[in-house]
Amino acid sequence: MVAARVRTIAPSVTFALEEKAKRMQLEGIPVISFGIGQPDFPTPDNIKQAGEHAIRDNRTGYTAATGVLELKQAIASKLLHENDLTYEASQIAVGAGGKAALYHLFLALLNPGDEVIILNPFWVSYPEQIRLAGGIPVFVGCDRSSFEPDIEALEKNITGKTKIIIVNSPNNPCGAVYLHDTLVAIAEIARQHDIFILSDEVYEHFYYGAKPVSIAALSADAYARTIVCNAVSKTYSMTGWRIGFLACADSDIIKAYGAIQGHTSSNPCSIAQYASVEAYQGDQESVGIMRATFLRRRDRMLELLKTIPGLTCAPPPGAFYCFPRYDLSLPSAEVAERILEEAHLVVVPGDPFGMESYIRLSYAVKDAEIEEGLERLRVWFSSQVK
Repeated sequence: MVAARVRTIAPSVTFALEEKAKRMQLEGIPVISFGIGQPDFPTPDNIKQAGEHAIRDNRTGYTAATGVLELKQAIASKLLHENDLTYEASQIAVGAGGKAALYHLFLALLNPGDEVIILNPFWVSYPEQIRLAGGIPVFVGCDRSSFEPDIEALEKNITGKTKIIIVNSPNNPCGAVYLHDTLVAIAEIARQHDIFILSDEVYEHFYYGAKPVSIAALSADAYARTIVCNAVSKTYSMTGWRIGFLACADSDIIKAYGAIQGHTSSNPCSIAQYASVEAYQGDQESVGIMRATFLRRRDRMLELLKTIPGLTCAPPPGAFYCFPRYDLSLPSAEVAERILEEAHLVVVPGDPFGMESYIRLSYAVKDAEIEEGLERLRVWFSSQVK
């Protein structure tokens, strides 16, 4: 019998749909996927070459639990020049991807019964990781046209047990980039109630208007209470290399994180760490190319979504997802399952993101797949809307 805490954890819907789609493809069914969130670009050559050099230079052993100094210094330089944030190496921890970094952070910060505020819509792993760490996720709604958090509801949900507010901007799944005034309001609530802020900034380079601002850069107080989480996964198309990081003013949090990581994964992959040094310090042209490509694809997907009856979609100002709302009396899990079975198209249901009657579509796919996939979606919804 597995542990009780595991029985409460919902499997990843995204990966489950992708696995089913792969089985269908093996059977010869031409499935198109708008599902899993990863760039369709290869890792840039200079980064791959740095990984090769690390192997040839025999940099293949254990490293410090929280990462090699060279990578921490590269991260500190990135944070200073791109985000106007100053951190020492002792205030940075490298993890085996942003997901592992977040989980180890929750283990380091949460006592049983501590509450974590999650702003809808949210990345599906936040509540599951919080529960595994003994915490309690508390969900706060949003404006359904802009996806901006409901600040009044946020304040009402603060209790004496609230430990962390999670901010994810640009947002997965909806692509929202929170307004400056919204971030200021969140930071002020955190200050008044002495709460940590966790700022998940993994999509920061994919924006199609004003550049996103880190909430940690708003004030000295926001800097002191914010833990920034980021990764090379999306920005440099390195999802499989598994390197993410945390940065925070309180080095004791980094020490606690390191103690946990030292007893779980020991350290992030040494080869991937040295490749990530090149990612941060090397040529950045690939990032601009990806952003321009995603903007073009986003606009085309939005154009095609307008032709589909029963779907409405606000233009996402960031990330690489569209998050349309549908006008059917069906749960999103059933909608996604039927679209896969009947239209051979992977979309992700909105319910695991805290938003029923929505589906998530990734435009980190080839142009031809956007054209064919949206035509399949149009035909499917046309058959449902009477």
